[in-house]
Amino acid sequence: MIWLKIVWATRSDWTDRQKEDYYATDSRAIADLNNFINIDWVVWENACWEWNLSKELEKIDTISKVISTDLIDRWYWERLDFLNDYIDINPNWIISNPPYKFWKQWIEKSLEKAPNVAMLMKLVFLESVNRYEFFQTAWLKKVLVYSKRLWVYKDNIKTKNSWLIAYAWFVFERGYKWKAEIEWIL
Repeated sequence: MIWLKIVWATRSDWTDRQKEDYYATDSRAIADLNNFINIDWVVWENACWEWNLSKELEKIDTISKVISTDLIDRWYWERLDFLNDYIDINPNWIISNPPYKFWKQWIEKSLEKAPNVAMLMKLVFLESVNRYEFFQTAWLKKVLVYSKRLWVYKDNIKTKNSWLIAYAWFVFERGYKWKAEIEWIL
């Protein structure tokens, strides 16, 4: 009986998810990523929401252009349905904190559009048989695990629970054939 209450409490939290899967990322995530990989040339942030990652990408000297798009029409970027609209953009990198409910399609389409992809995902993303099978063919190159929790904000509002989930950068390289490396972000 106690076990059922615990499971129910966890499940009930899912009903409280943000309607558009909007969980803003602490801007330090880009500096953390840039410490481990060489981000250069043209970068596309394809789920930019309120521009938290894009504005940090624009500060990196090796990046010549940052393209920011999102499904929701905001004030700074182009409105674009990444999974369904025709897209004539071919950057060197796609870097994003994507909507998790579309994880597979998001990564696959990102790898079609760019040779290098970095997605900020929950560390638990490594679990499950389906994802294991996906990772065997998805060109996963690195997993950069946060040793300290990264703040992620529902609706871009910082709360006492904003640090409860473990995150990692999942870095893909089109054509990569070796086992993925795991490193820790301190």
